[in-house]
Amino acid sequence: MKLSEEEILKREVLNKLYLQAKYGISGHYIMFLIIYFLLIDKVSLIISIAGLATHTAIFTGHVYLVFKYMNIKDTIMDSGSMNRWINFYKTGAFLIGLIWGLTFFFINELPVEYHFIIFALIIGLAAVGILTLAMDFPT
Repeated sequence: MKLSEEEILKREVLNKLYLQAKYGISGHYIMFLIIYFLLIDKVSLIISIAGLATHTAIFTGHVYLVFKYMNIKDTIMDSGSMNRWINFYKTGAFLIGLIWGLTFFFINELPVEYHFIIFALIIGLAAVGILTLAMDFPT
């Protein structure tokens, strides 16, 4: 099956997104673990466990999607399948942004210094996310 120029471009974007995803996923989880260990004695146990479980679930889901895509990427030939994989990627990015955005909602009783550190890390992650998702701007 011959792909159109648009489909070839979309496939290249999709491959680039998933090839670099391992770095973004790892960076997200490492940043979470840094904050987790910084705050473990300052936040209630329930919030700590809920945060760890949520971030771990999203990390695991991302890793699964990346490995699954890498195993089947050569069989994806139609625009519908490419769009579905791009939407999986965007959904994961949205979920990461959502849980980081909710961070201040659940840990609002910390000293200002901790809020500043977390805010700076979130801005850094957002900047990387914007650069990453800019590859997919046309879709």
